[in-house]
Amino acid sequence: MKVRTVNSIYTLEESQPDDLFISSVSFEERCLNASSILSKGYYATKRALVIRYFGENRRRLKEKHQDKLCKDILPSFTKHKEIELLELDKYDVLSFWYNFEDWFENKEKPRTITIDISTFTKSSLLILLKFLRQNFPDSKVRILYTMAYYPTGSKNVHLSWGIEDIIFLPHFGSFKNAKNGKNLLFLFLGYEAERAYGVWRFIEPTHTVAVVGEPPTYPGAESPAWYLNRFILEHPETSVEIVSALTPIESKEKINGWYKKQDYGDFLFFISPLGTKMQVVGIYLFFEEHEPFTKAQIVYALPARYNDERYSIGYEKGKVWECYLPEKGNHEQA
Repeated sequence: MKVRTVNSIYTLEESQPDDLFISSVSFEERCLNASSILSKGYYATKRALVIRYFGENRRRLKEKHQDKLCKDILPSFTKHKEIELLELDKYDVLSFWYNFEDWFENKEKPRTITIDISTFTKSSLLILLKFLRQNFPDSKVRILYTMAYYPTGSKNVHLSWGIEDIIFLPHFGSFKNAKNGKNLLFLFLGYEAERAYGVWRFIEPTHTVAVVGEPPTYPGAESPAWYLNRFILEHPETSVEIVSALTPIESKEKINGWYKKQDYGDFLFFISPLGTKMQVVGIYLFFEEHEPFTKAQIVYALPARYNDERYSIGYEKGKVWECYLPEKGNHEQA
């Protein structure tokens, strides 16, 4: 499963349009980056779906970015000249699957799918990947990602404040009570220390594996993660691992290594995705490789408030990271 940077995007099959292009609109300008280079390659699609989340709309940037996104995608259409919008409530995680079911109902099954994951929420990205792979197991799926620059010169880069709720993500393992018996918490860390600490207190793990993204998305991006999460990282019952922020297969293999350790064979296994979106893709692939099973679950902290002002301050325009999900049931090729 190779990851590479591209400055033009082509269809998944030569001389054939993609069946579906999926993106999300955000107040972050990087949501426009992948769509802005569609016209530089030979890209065409039969249908497009844009996800938009309810919530704060700083300076009405969502409307502005939505208009630009649609203008960039429209020239790629071969059939439907209408971009379909699906609105999700990022706090109503249980509804995601049913929203996807409703949207795909009575539509032609897509064989080729391109997804720009740059501004998806991590919970909706995980559930979307699970939905697509369960319902369209033979489809080719390509991932596009635009990394963001953050104000890492300051250690106060909190992307959210407080915790609204902590849940076990549906469709990823069956519920097991973390308070009963021994458990291991695999905690991917980023710039959301309150969410990480909340999950850690909620699970009360026998042992914690704390993951920091190195190599980072860009030099210095890892520094706030080390600082903000220092309490967990320095705890005596924590093992610290470093995993690439941009290579999904490394995240999958790192989880696999701990999952297969005999010392933890009778432990409940919890994974919390608070790192990068590409690490989240790796977490998804871990679950896909081991399905069906009941030993592992995803534990997810919903923030009380997103700190919009601290989100991305820039990105590398015209540069997109690209990778392809392995054929389902054939993870050896990854």
